[in-house]
Amino acid sequence: MTKTIGIAALAISAIAFGSVAHATPIKWTLSNVIFGDSGTASGSFVYDADTNTFSMVSLSTTAGSSGTASTFSSVCSVSACPVPSSDQVVSAIDPASTTGDMTNIKVLYMAFATPLTNSGGTVVLTSGASGTCINSTCSIPPTDARNITGGQLNGVPYVAPTAATPVPALNQWGLVLLASLLGSLAFWRQRRKP
Repeated sequence: MTKTIGIAALAISAIAFGSVAHATPIKWTLSNVIFGDSGTASGSFVYDADTNTFSMVSLSTTAGSSGTASTFSSVCSVSACPVPSSDQVVSAIDPASTTGDMTNIKVLYMAFATPLTNSGGTVVLTSGASGTCINSTCSIPPTDARNITGGQLNGVPYVAPTAATPVPALNQWGLVLLASLLGSLAFWRQRRKP
């Protein structure tokens, strides 16, 4: 009887104090993304599907026959974005537009076959393009526009780097004092030996 009560108590405590699983944001890395002008796109970003938030955006494109090389460090969040950001579309811009005017802003957008989730895996790009916006709403097709012809995203759980833990150490005078104390102790022990 007491053994059964003990097992029941152990099971209840395991349930009561068990850890709650939390979704981990996913780091999505571009793989084999190619434009029609032979340029490429590479880099990564972190996406949390639970909150629909992007972070750590670090994307770049290489020059091709019609497009130029660019780097992207933010996701477009203004109303003038050519495509709204969602779990199936990413619009990266450079530089970030704080006024909503998209004139001369470089844009990279990618659409996916399936939504980005917090499970990771592989997601195929169904379409995408890059170019420089000509007007404030980016409604006129860019003259340097180029379409993505293939590629995919590979997602793995993102683990934020942890800060190094400082190790306490003695300063110069602390070391001098410690050496003096150890020297005095050694001298005292030598003198006590018969």
